[in-house]
Amino acid sequence: MKIIYNLEPQNYSELAIDNWTKAGYKYCAGSYESFKNYKYLDQVHILIIRLKYKVNSNLISYFNNLKIIISATTGLNHIDLEILKTKKIQLISLKGHEDFLKQIPSTAELAFALILNLIRNIPQSIENVKKGGWDREKFKGFQLYKKKIGIIGLGRIGSMLANYAKAFGMEIYYYDPYVLNNMFKKVDNINELVSEVDIITIHINYSEKNKNFINKSIISHFKKGVLVINTSRGEIWDEKEIVKALKNKIINGLAVDVLSDETGNKINNPIWNERLNPKILLTPHIGGASYDAMWQCELYVQNLVIKK
Repeated sequence: MKIIYNLEPQNYSELAIDNWTKAGYKYCAGSYESFKNYKYLDQVHILIIRLKYKVNSNLISYFNNLKIIISATTGLNHIDLEILKTKKIQLISLKGHEDFLKQIPSTAELAFALILNLIRNIPQSIENVKKGGWDREKFKGFQLYKKKIGIIGLGRIGSMLANYAKAFGMEIYYYDPYVLNNMFKKVDNINELVSEVDIITIHINYSEKNKNFINKSIISHFKKGVLVINTSRGEIWDEKEIVKALKNKIINGLAVDVLSDETGNKINNPIWNERLNPKILLTPHIGGASYDAMWQCELYVQNLVIKK
């Protein structure tokens, strides 16, 4: 019998578990902490992961007969792809499955929620009330109507967010060399975009080519007082320069759902070390972490395996 071992089984789809059994697989809800003690490691055919741990040569070395790794994610920077290639292990993920992903708005919804939280000082006002305060003057913000938003990357998530912004009456600008959407204002020079808008939100895929895409030079063109949101990947920008711009009051608010090497040691991460700064909202990579979205994605990638 082929065994499926789930390293991160918390709230995994019950329907998916039933489907594995019906398809003739033995499903095991394990854990990263205890997998080494699993007595059938040599019979594990499929490994299910999420985003919490690095999939590297050390982890793979324990699974001698592993054929498939399933990660219901679009980003793959938590996986050593070269090791999988060397070991001839197939990777099943959501990367490239754009038609299906159009049904999954979780990350776009979070990005827009972060925008609202930043511009209206919502977290700070809630905390103040918890402490007994009731000072509306202290937490005045701005409305989104007529504000200029700059979307870097008008792909699936960027397009969703643009439509949310349109519903709020915002002026929508975007930078994306690979997209032409006449509903919104395309800006061909990214420096022009970031110098013009009140809010910047980043929605580009991570690759080695895009590492530190938002660099010191681009950050130097940011409009003073801008709000910046990143729900893409921490490696997309230069975190040190972003924090420096915040401290120098170029950036007036920062909302971040991702850190570089977030599965590793965060002690040297500049944004992590500024997490108590009231101008920073930091969430633990929850963009795609809604129950219904995760269950949909788990069933979808499962079907890619069972249909084989």
